[in-house]
Amino acid sequence: MSSAMILLGVFCLTLTMFIDGQNSQPFEMLYENPSDNFPLENMEFDLQTNDFFVSGKNVLFKFINDTLRETKKTGPQANCLGDLSKDYCGDDYNSVMVVTKDNLITCSTLKGGLCEKRSKETLLNTEMSSANIRLVSNDSSAVGIFVNVNVTDQEGQQNSENIILFAKQYTNLPLAPAKLKESVIFSVSPELSTKELGKNHFGQNFDLFLRSPETQTMDYRVVMENENFVFLLVNQNSKSKLVKICKTVDSSSSKKAYEDIPIICNKDGENLTHVEHGTFVTVSGEKLLVVLFSDLTTGRSSVCVFKESEIYEAFLESRRHRFGCPTHGLQVTDSIFDGEMNLPEEKCVTVPFNKSNEVYN
Repeated sequence: MSSAMILLGVFCLTLTMFIDGQNSQPFEMLYENPSDNFPLENMEFDLQTNDFFVSGKNVLFKFINDTLRETKKTGPQANCLGDLSKDYCGDDYNSVMVVTKDNLITCSTLKGGLCEKRSKETLLNTEMSSANIRLVSNDSSAVGIFVNVNVTDQEGQQNSENIILFAKQYTNLPLAPAKLKESVIFSVSPELSTKELGKNHFGQNFDLFLRSPETQTMDYRVVMENENFVFLLVNQNSKSKLVKICKTVDSSSSKKAYEDIPIICNKDGENLTHVEHGTFVTVSGEKLLVVLFSDLTTGRSSVCVFKESEIYEAFLESRRHRFGCPTHGLQVTDSIFDGEMNLPEEKCVTVPFNKSNEVYN
């Protein structure tokens, strides 16, 4: 085996663990992933316990601190959907994982993108499989996040409820509920209970559907959150965007909690408009969004850093343009979701969020 292949099969992680609110010493973990389980697909942390979960080809791993505690074989399965098995069975890639308070939600490429609720205590226990929440295929990716939503009811009373937000590409999956193909963002209960898209589990606030799904490629790369918002980094038809979803909703209103703006990184005069990855970090008490961009044509890449205050100002400026028009609508090219209003092209342009590449000191 060549050295390059050895590197590809090694899972390396450096962490600082938090115990009872105090920083403990950082540790390094090195785990050699068997070639049969390559590639690794995803990694999610349980902030309640410091455990973390890793998915790979046909396998799920559970780690406690720096120790592998459990391995769950999830595939391959040759005959998982009867006559449809040829296209939707075989190797298993759990490309979406979401950690909730009580469970680990995994969404697999098997069985038509089936999502399952597993015990966090032992991966051997699958508590339930959702009959109608199907998400991913070998050709389309998705992301998900467990969110606590602040809800104002019709009487003006405020409470909080937990949901899972999924964001995905256009996906033509078997056995899927109505409108799933054209959906790009939708909310479900952490119990994976029956979902009627656009309606229950705050669907009127969060669920979005593409007007012409075949013409829009929504490549969601990263999902993050802070106290008030969920953020998504997405490549929409190869153009990078930053999405902001408000975590406070009015259950009596059908107003969507969604906004997006173009996000660009300028490298030596060249605009890089394909987002690869990103995360929030805190430096000297200031929250920063660090994003890796690339150019698919030239292969160039760069990291840009955005201050949290700049992000909010960019959304505010974009909103001034979007809703400062006489009819309070969107530019035609931006109006891709059902329920949005079309306007002439010269109206309501979106403001790009452009940042030159920099090293933050």
